[in-house]
Amino acid sequence: MNTNPLRRLLSVRCVASLVRQSSGSIPSYNHGLMGKGKVKRPTLTLPFSYKPQGEILFGIHPVLLALQARKRKHFNRVFIKTNKGDNKNLEKIVQLSCEHGVEVEEVKGHVLDSLSGARPHQGVCLDTSRFPVKRLSLQYHVESLPRDQASLWLYLHNIQDPMNMGAILRTSHFLGVDQVVVPSFNSCNMTPVVSKASAGAMEVMNPLGLGPDSNSLVQLLETWKEVGGVVVGTAVEDHYSHQVHRYQINQPTLLIVGNEGFGIDSSILNLCDILLSIQPQGVDRENLVASLNVSVATGIIIHSLLSSMKKADSSQVQQAV
Repeated sequence: MNTNPLRRLLSVRCVASLVRQSSGSIPSYNHGLMGKGKVKRPTLTLPFSYKPQGEILFGIHPVLLALQARKRKHFNRVFIKTNKGDNKNLEKIVQLSCEHGVEVEEVKGHVLDSLSGARPHQGVCLDTSRFPVKRLSLQYHVESLPRDQASLWLYLHNIQDPMNMGAILRTSHFLGVDQVVVPSFNSCNMTPVVSKASAGAMEVMNPLGLGPDSNSLVQLLETWKEVGGVVVGTAVEDHYSHQVHRYQINQPTLLIVGNEGFGIDSSILNLCDILLSIQPQGVDRENLVASLNVSVATGIIIHSLLSSMKKADSSQVQQAV
């Protein structure tokens, strides 16, 4: 008698059977990363004839949260590693797959390596449609913002590394950013690599897309100010910037964080109402490591701004009492 819950689940009818034939090709989007100096991963082929219908999502949390949230339009097939062992989250993945009529296939580890582009799949991959990103509407999303209510939106300006993008999405979701906006130009797309880097947070979020050019961002900033909001940029410490821990949110706030190497374009910085910076502590200003990764810096700034907003709300409640 089989006592392994995952093995029992995999024995039900939703498990598919594939005919192993000649090697098939796999998508290339999980291989080369955007960004200068990125190492290209080895070309891998599938050891059977299955051809992915969409993109390959990999990793336990991305796959599980994608199936739970159901934001993606199609779920084509789930691949589970043979003899993976007892794992509650893998059990949930199989259960959800069966409930939604998604076929599940047991495969060897090297098949998952091929499907994921040799990335950390944790024993599961999902052939699925692309993650949907709704287009931002100035009239619907911005002009309807309550002017007397503090809120925090985050605009990711030219973030190109998927690991940074994923980390920022994870932090934004965890800390409670009201809305994340991503451009459709000069930016990393919402790929499976980003989803894995976000620990699956991307799958349950509703990011808005902005495009198709830089003029769209200018229109967003202008509309944001028209509704009484403030535009906050991030910059290296100089005499124009304010220390982040001294700034307090008390109105709709649009925070812009910039490219890993160049920051925010000067033309966009000029449109910001205020610039924030993080002051280094205990380091030589000429030190080559006297700066922060963009995802780390973004997390610090978001936490500081949202904390200030909560303090302001608490103060108002006490005054009312």
